[in-house]
Amino acid sequence: MSNMQHAILEKIDETKDKTIKLLQDSPQLEKLKELQTDIINDYFTFVIVGEFKHGKSTFVNALLGEDTLPTDITPTTAAIHSIFYGNQNYYQVVKPNGEIETKNLSYESLQSYTAEANFNPNDVKYLKLFKPAPLLKNRVTLVDTPGVNDLNEHRVDITNQFIPRADAIVFLLDITSPLKQSEVTFLKDTILKYGTDRIIFVANFVDRIEDDEELEDTLDYLKRRLCSITEMVNPIIYTVSSKEALKAKITGDNALLETSGLPSIEAQLQTIAFEGRKQQEKEKHMMLRLEHIHMNLKQEIETVKSMANQSLEALQAEEQSLQHWKEKRDESEQQINNYLTERTEEIQHIVLKSVRAFQESLEKEIINKIEFSQGGNIKALVESQIPMTIRTRFDQWIQQYSEYIFTLLKKLEKQISKALTQSFQQSVHIQSDHEMSLLNYDSTISLDNPGASNPSVKAGVTMGGASAIVLALGGTVLIPVVGMAGLPFLQDKIKEKQWERVKPELIYNTEHLLQQMFYDFERHMCNFLRNSTEKIKNNTLNEFTTLIEHLHKNLKVNIDSKKQRVELDQSYIHELETFIKHMNQMKKELENEYDSLKIRK
Repeated sequence: MSNMQHAILEKIDETKDKTIKLLQDSPQLEKLKELQTDIINDYFTFVIVGEFKHGKSTFVNALLGEDTLPTDITPTTAAIHSIFYGNQNYYQVVKPNGEIETKNLSYESLQSYTAEANFNPNDVKYLKLFKPAPLLKNRVTLVDTPGVNDLNEHRVDITNQFIPRADAIVFLLDITSPLKQSEVTFLKDTILKYGTDRIIFVANFVDRIEDDEELEDTLDYLKRRLCSITEMVNPIIYTVSSKEALKAKITGDNALLETSGLPSIEAQLQTIAFEGRKQQEKEKHMMLRLEHIHMNLKQEIETVKSMANQSLEALQAEEQSLQHWKEKRDESEQQINNYLTERTEEIQHIVLKSVRAFQESLEKEIINKIEFSQGGNIKALVESQIPMTIRTRFDQWIQQYSEYIFTLLKKLEKQISKALTQSFQQSVHIQSDHEMSLLNYDSTISLDNPGASNPSVKAGVTMGGASAIVLALGGTVLIPVVGMAGLPFLQDKIKEKQWERVKPELIYNTEHLLQQMFYDFERHMCNFLRNSTEKIKNNTLNEFTTLIEHLHKNLKVNIDSKKQRVELDQSYIHELETFIKHMNQMKKELENEYDSLKIRK
C-alpha cells in the first residue's frame, strides 16, 4: 500500500470517528466503510506479455520463486493466468458465463490448459491461481498471458480487460531475435495507446549470449528500434536469464540471482506500482470519493443546524410536505422514466450515427483490400488479414468514442440528480441552499481482484473506459467473420483468371457478413446504452431515497425534542461546525500530501 493510500485511510478513520459521535445514523458511514474496504483490497497488477517461446511462464515462476506454471511444453500458456496471494495452493477456472470451478493447484493440473492440451480456449475466460508466495503477499497480482500471436487471433479480451488496468506491463523479448513484426504490431495497436510510463522492456535469454560485445551491440540495436517505434527518448531495457533466476531462488543462490538480472526488474516493478501514473490516478480517485462523502456530511450538518432554528409548527409542516412528496414518488419516477427515454434515444442517435459512418468507412477499406489483391494468398487474406483489420478497426472505434459516450452518460446522471433535487426542494424547504449531491465517485471495475466489492452496482456506468463497453458487447460481433473460412474457393494461391471470377462472390459474402456484424454491433450498443441509463436511474433513486429517509428520521427526532421542549445543545452545534472545519482541513492536507509525493516522484 502506498503512502498516499495510508494517508487517505487515516482521514477515513478520523471522519468515521467524528461521524459516529456526531451523526451516528448517517448513511455516509456505509460509504466510508466501502471506500476503506476498496483501498484495503486494492491490488497492484503486473501483466506479462510477449511472443510464444519467450519464457513468460519461466519468468513468472522466477518472480514467484518456484515452478508453478508449465514451461516444458512448447508453446505453453493458452489461457490467461491471473495469480493472487492465498494461504493455500489452488486455482479457479473462470468461464465466459461467469461459472467458477475450483481445483487443487499443481504443475500437472495446469498442463490441461496449455496450448498442446485437448481443451477449447473459448470455454475458459481465464484462470485465477492462489499461492502463498512472498511477492503476492504485498497485494500484487501477476497475469501471465498467451503469446502475442494468439492474443491477436483469439484472446482479444486480454487487451480490453487486463492491459488497460495494469499497474505495470512487462514486455518480454527474446534477446536472440528481438522485435518481430508481430511484436511491433502488438506494441503499436495494443500497448502504446495506454502510454509508455507503465512498460518495462525485458530481454530474456541473456545467458545464451556469451560475448559481451555481441550483447552490447544487440541491446544498442534493440534500443534504436524501440526509440523509433515508441518515440521514447531513452527506453530502458532490462536483461534477464529467467532460467538462472528461477534456479537461484529455488536453491537460495544469491550470487546467481544477482547476475541473472531479476532483482533490478523486481525493484522497477515496485517503483511503478507505488509511484507510477496508474497509481496516482487511483489515489486521486480515492481522494475524490472521500471529498464526496465529506460534501454529503456537510450537507447533513447544515440540515441539523437548519432544523434547530425551526419552530415545532414549521418542522411539523415540513414533515407533512415530506410525507406528501414520498407518496407522489411514483409520479416523480414516471416523469424521470419519460425524461430518461427521451435522453437515451438522443444518445443512441448520436452513437448510431457514428457507428454507421464507421461501417461505411470499414466496408470501403475491406472491399479495397479484396479489389487490389492479386490472388497471391487468398486463404491468408480471408482467414487472417481481413479479420485482423476488422478487429483492429473495431478496437480503434471503441477506444476513440468510449470516453465521449461515458461523458454523455455522466452528464445524464447529473441531470437526473439535479432534477430530483429541484423537485424535492420545491416541496420541502428544510434543506440548505446547496444542491444535494447524489453523484457517485466510485472506483473502476476490478476484473482481477478476488476480494473487491462490485462497484458497478454502486456506481452505475461511472466506471467508464473502453473496456466496459467491450465487456457489455460480449465480444460476439466478430464471430461472423469466421464464417468466411468455409467458402469453397479459398486456397493458398489462385490463378489470376480464377481470382477475377471468384472476386465478386467474395465481395458479396464480405458485404453480407459486415452488414450482419454491424447489425449485431448496433443491437449490442443499444442494449448497453439502455442498461446503462437504467442503472443510472436506479442508483440515483436509491441514493436519493437513502438521503430522504435519513432526513425524515432527523425531522421526527427534532419534532419529538421540540414537543418535550428540549433545545439542541449549543455545544453540539459548535462541535458540528468544528467538524466542518476539520473536513476542510483534511482536504487541504491530502492535497498537499498528494502534490508533495508527485514532486518527489
